[in-house]
Amino acid sequence: MKIKRIKIVLIAVLLTLAAYPVYATVTYTPPQPNMEQPVTFQVTNPSGIIIAGSVQWKFGDGTTASGPTTVIKTYNAAGTYLVEVTYNTAAGAPAWKTETIAITVYERRKITFTPNNPFVNQTVTLIAENFLSASIRWDFGDGTPPALLSNTVTHAFAWPATFLVRARDLGGASVANITASITTRIDTARRKITYSPAFPVVGRPVAFKAENFYTNKIKWDFGDGTPPVISSIDEAHIYLKPGTFAVRAWDWEGLYGEAQTRAIAVGEEKGPRAAFQISFIQLRFEDGKSYKVVAKDFRPLVAYADIKYEGTGLFQAQWLLDGQPFGNTTKAMPFSNFINIDSGKLPGLPTQMLGMHEVSLKILQPQADFQIPVIRYFVSAGAGPELRSVDVSILAAAGLEGMECSLEQDLLQAPSGSYAILSGNIQSRNITPVPWALLRIHVGSELVDQQLVKNLRPGEKREFITSIFNPSPDPKILYITFYDITKEPPALLFFRKLTLQQK
Repeated sequence: MKIKRIKIVLIAVLLTLAAYPVYATVTYTPPQPNMEQPVTFQVTNPSGIIIAGSVQWKFGDGTTASGPTTVIKTYNAAGTYLVEVTYNTAAGAPAWKTETIAITVYERRKITFTPNNPFVNQTVTLIAENFLSASIRWDFGDGTPPALLSNTVTHAFAWPATFLVRARDLGGASVANITASITTRIDTARRKITYSPAFPVVGRPVAFKAENFYTNKIKWDFGDGTPPVISSIDEAHIYLKPGTFAVRAWDWEGLYGEAQTRAIAVGEEKGPRAAFQISFIQLRFEDGKSYKVVAKDFRPLVAYADIKYEGTGLFQAQWLLDGQPFGNTTKAMPFSNFINIDSGKLPGLPTQMLGMHEVSLKILQPQADFQIPVIRYFVSAGAGPELRSVDVSILAAAGLEGMECSLEQDLLQAPSGSYAILSGNIQSRNITPVPWALLRIHVGSELVDQQLVKNLRPGEKREFITSIFNPSPDPKILYITFYDITKEPPALLFFRKLTLQQK
């Protein structure tokens, strides 16, 4: 009988232990939570015996919760936390049990950017990686207002410095500022200091120019001991003694970045000891004009160069016709004088080839740091443009994609790097039909368009349209000509010259 009683007691104890297990399981998801990311904790018992409402949670960061077996917790700082959960397993007398688990919270959010070492005004692409949302409050640290943007943004920094970029997750509600330091630098290769004249002398102004600088507010130091000045990209200075001076110029009035430097050699005063240099040059034809129309085989056609210079030396130059060498000029120059040279009177400039031709001068000695002007002449098949029997009128000028162009008398204005669309009429003044004609348009010496016109009757008016590309802000000459090509050689019926410049 004693043995049976002992067995019954043991069975009762085992049933009690099975009904009220000592250990429960604590789990959480996600397994590697990010800072400010919700973490779900759960405590479970293999037999499911945990008294509802009796669970006490301690999350290791000073915060607690009580009641449910499943809770959601968000950590506002990265680190490792010891989570403690206490639960009751008895419906009657409390049977409190405690379990612990360690959780590591990470801060995987970061800001990456390209390029890694950007220039001033260069577009930088910034990416908010591993963020919890797609709504990011960006502050670029350069004084521009913070903005609510996406995970990927672009920004350009306007001066050289180190900027602390901040990004806040969750639409700016995040308590964490994710940061990145971006250092911008100056592209010194693009900046340069130029000056004129090429050979400065004491007592004469030297014109300096800060080319391709980032701002128009320049701090100048001319290297001769005079105080620096704050000015624009163009500044003049007079040196009071000869020597070599280091001229420096800063962007942003000298507040940011390093200076651009250029050495300048200043010679003696003007007169016999002055450096040999050209101060003025003008190209023209014998009538003083920069443009001339002549008939085929006209001669002699001569170009002239009026030159003012300082000092004494040997002048060497090369005449250019349509960009190709045409003739050479060598002349000894007495000091401080004004001379005139010509392109050669025999046989003169060639007039056998019809159309537009350009004449210029390439100075070989002394060095010239200015652009040599270009003059032009047009060789016609007949006696000249005064024998017009066709009128070509331009009625309107327009640009592509909303760009504005304007036409006023002989001036066509269009933004550089864009097309000007010209429309107009061709009207015959002939008393007989023109079976075949050709409308030709040149920019400088370059033929940019030609249109064939068939059977133009007396008094008839035809519409035409053409496009002219304006590649740069430098003014250019536009030539419109109309030929009767049924004759041999073709007869020039119309000629007009316009100036094409930036609007």
